[in-house]
Amino acid sequence: MALSLEALDNLQPVGAREPTRSRHVAVIGSSGVGKTTWAAKGPERVLVILTEPQAGGRIRDSNPNAFVIGDTHETAIRTRDDIKVALQYAMRQQTSMQPDGRVGRYDRIVLDSATEMIRMIADEIDKEALAGGGEQSKREPGAPAGQWSHTHWGNFE
Repeated sequence: MALSLEALDNLQPVGAREPTRSRHVAVIGSSGVGKTTWAAKGPERVLVILTEPQAGGRIRDSNPNAFVIGDTHETAIRTRDDIKVALQYAMRQQTSMQPDGRVGRYDRIVLDSATEMIRMIADEIDKEALAGGGEQSKREPGAPAGQWSHTHWGNFE
């Protein structure tokens, strides 16, 4: 089942809070150290978009007001189209007028992980090129089609 804007609109976050000014932060660290859990902490209403669903429970434990996309079968992000829908949802929610008169439904948006999002997109592009009779993208010798890691990014053409 593909992710849809309609399905996401029917899932409701909890809590309310006046938004503060916008900040853009990249948190970088080894897998499993708690980057996403840290980013989602606090009383704020947070939208978390996960491509690696294992963090969903920890996020909800650290912030019951968090609205998590990607941690259940219903909202799983499996394709670049799912990523696009999740990001469209986030943008639409952040520009919509809320019943209390404020603009934006969430105080913070967390994307986890950029590495996995890029890998998913690159895998699909590579599979489509091969299916259409094109050549496999340049990558390390022996790397299988449709299985990219961050070490391949510089080789993607």
